Amino acid sequence: MMRAMTDKIQTIPEICSGCRICQLACSSAWARSYNPAQARILIDDTEATKPVSITFTDECNDCGICVKYCFYGALKLREAEGKL
Repeated sequence: MMRAMTDKIQTIPEICSGCRICQLACSSAWARSYNPAQARILIDDTEATKPVSITFTDECNDCGICVKYCFYGALKLREAEGKL
């Protein structure tokens, strides 16, 4: 099952370059392998999905490692409600 968003991670697909660094960071952290197919975040940048499609698997735990390594700002942590 795939989710278009998470409770803590905001996606901005319009500025995603499709570099897949987020997938490599995620797969390294959770699968101990640099393999985008094992990541909990999925990037689809085929011609049929313009802008890029960013989805998350049900195994995503909102750890934010993908956000940390997104050099283009296409992933951001959501602000907690009520926090200034």
